[in-house]
Amino acid sequence: MIKETVKMSLAIGYAAYLKIMKVNCRKVVLYYHDIKKEHALGFRKQMKYLADTYKVVKPSEIKSTDPDNHEHLVAITIDDAFKNVYENALPILKDFDLPAAVFAPAGNLGSRPLWHIPEGCQTKQYQIMTDQQVLDVDRQGFEVFSHSYSHPMLTEIDGDELINEIVGSKQHLEQLLGHEVTAISYPHGDHDEKVRDAVKQAGYTLGFTISPAMVNENTDPMKIGRFKVMPDESFVKFKLKCSGAFHAMAAIYSLKAAAKKKFNL
Repeated sequence: MIKETVKMSLAIGYAAYLKIMKVNCRKVVLYYHDIKKEHALGFRKQMKYLADTYKVVKPSEIKSTDPDNHEHLVAITIDDAFKNVYENALPILKDFDLPAAVFAPAGNLGSRPLWHIPEGCQTKQYQIMTDQQVLDVDRQGFEVFSHSYSHPMLTEIDGDELINEIVGSKQHLEQLLGHEVTAISYPHGDHDEKVRDAVKQAGYTLGFTISPAMVNENTDPMKIGRFKVMPDESFVKFKLKCSGAFHAMAAIYSLKAAAKKKFNL
């Protein structure tokens, strides 16, 4: 509770700074994991706010699109390709004509998650979209990208195993969809230089992380930051995330990482 209060206070302070400094033309990428039926109403409220407030662009275009007239750009992404997203989120996105991307674990389609999920976590029982549902997502006009082949910690594997996770998932989805797959989101946000190099060599042009950072002209296309969003979180918090205010967390995490490295913590 104290941790969340501190985060909210930092975000509110950073939002005030952005407004005072007139920092316009912000680019924000949001990411979700699942949309349960009981949270569909909250998700609809969030999507209406985005449709009414911001210019929502395809995730593949967030890096390359230049805002006009001080526009604030937002992109919507969804990891893991759970079936409840297909059932509950996509119809709402269609209602508001909002683009979005689904990142699919290519080797885990049509079953429950095969990757490690802590005991007691409800997502262990979720179904992942089938091949046909993923194809339908693509045919509806949404973007479908890779979330690796089996959702491992990519920094903990190498050699052929790493190549299969990155290249194998790309090839599987491309064969299913009939067109190139150009982006990947790193499972668990886990990546390093080795992983990013493998992603580039495989032919991906974009790599999405879970670092809470806005996108700008200096953003490495293999390290695009995103802000985690829950469909049932407070609307104030959601609005702050859409505004980029939680970018303040990126600075805190960078300081913590630097301190750990310096003091060998």
